[in-house]
Amino acid sequence: MKTFFYSVIMFLFCLAIHIPIGLKEKIITLFPFSFNEYWFITCYLIITVFSPYIDEVIDQITEVRFFKLLLFMFLLMFLELLNNEITNKLLVAFFGYLIGAYLQINRDTIISKIKDGQLLLVIILGYALDLVSIYVCKKVGVPFSKSAHFTQYVLSTIMAVSIFIIVMKRKSFVNIFVNTIASGAFAVYLITEQVSFRHVLWSKILNVGQYQNSHYLYLIGLGLSMLIYFVCASFDIIIGYLFNMFKKWFVNCVKGN
Repeated sequence: MKTFFYSVIMFLFCLAIHIPIGLKEKIITLFPFSFNEYWFITCYLIITVFSPYIDEVIDQITEVRFFKLLLFMFLLMFLELLNNEITNKLLVAFFGYLIGAYLQINRDTIISKIKDGQLLLVIILGYALDLVSIYVCKKVGVPFSKSAHFTQYVLSTIMAVSIFIIVMKRKSFVNIFVNTIASGAFAVYLITEQVSFRHVLWSKILNVGQYQNSHYLYLIGLGLSMLIYFVCASFDIIIGYLFNMFKKWFVNCVKGN
């Protein structure tokens, strides 16, 4: 419901500011799960359907074979860097599910053997290689929109897993501010990746192309990312608050009748 809601509401917003929208984008807006508007959501739904069968395999497979399976799936991501159509985002999604299961099964061993310093070093080196890949592509004439392709999949997966393990090693806690801000993360994705609004956001509103050759590109990118997150998350929190108010009012009306 939330995915469909934001797909439609951002479409209406684009119409309101007189952004020309083609027939294809209109169809994608009404069927956000069937096209490539929200690949993450589509992959999530597919994995949800397959998860009982995947779990059966996980329960039966040995730890050694499980590790080899993860290694094989990780190596397949290198094909994606070459734009090989054999692999796709669904592979990344399945790998994410399986790596999460592997970390949970071997939680105690991982926590005791892997040090925070090692993980931080991996994250720093991964990010440094990210920056180097963009810089090298820039020097050989590859535009930023294309060079960003090399920052996906392999390095981002390594850094994400490292960050996840660091968080996994921390003691659980409850913080109202963190929970409130984090609750808007899903909406940030839905708003910024909406098929009609995505181009408007990056090209019209933020005009990120003007920063491509700036020496402060990464600082600007960080600042814009934080700004986008705050604005979109705040909007979602307000929408959620209004929805809950309407829900309570509706329930009270029903009970009153």
